Amino acid sequence: CDAHASLIKICAQLGIHISHSPPARHEGNAVIERKIGVMLPGTRACLTVAGHPNCVWPFAAHCFGVNRMLWRHGGKDESPYERVNGEVDVETFAYGQLVFYKPSPTILKPAKTDPPLRVGVFLDYYMDPRGRFTGQYVCCDLSNFIGQSLHHRCGPENCAL
Repeated sequence: CDAHASLIKICAQLGIHISHSPPARHEGNAVIERKIGVMLPGTRACLTVAGHPNCVWPFAAHCFGVNRMLWRHGGKDESPYERVNGEVDVETFAYGQLVFYKPSPTILKPAKTDPPLRVGVFLDYYMDPRGRFTGQYVCCDLSNFIGQSLHHRCGPENCAL
């Protein structure tokens, strides 16, 4: 990792061995370049499959990263996320998946006759400041997509989800 004090502190707290790359030597950055080489195509794939514009890439990248950490690779009993945080009870969703969700009462106060669930698009997992899953999900109501430009090159001013 980089020799930043915050990263060194986190590694020390978690008991992770620290190995710093040589300064100003790109050859020493192979580990992070490999990780970027996985995250970038994964984020692009999420955006392409969902049909979302590039301006929402932070949601797609984080969702892809969380899903990747929750997968149990190679038939292992626990995922990389579970090795650090312990067993977790989380239902995984694909970025951009159509979901039925219960809106927060602070966002939408339904009428008595309204159905309790709404149709939406799954965007991300809501994490606490320490990176642990809170049990809440980030969804966007399907009606928010009405009249929005979903061209892959539109900017945030044209896509206010």
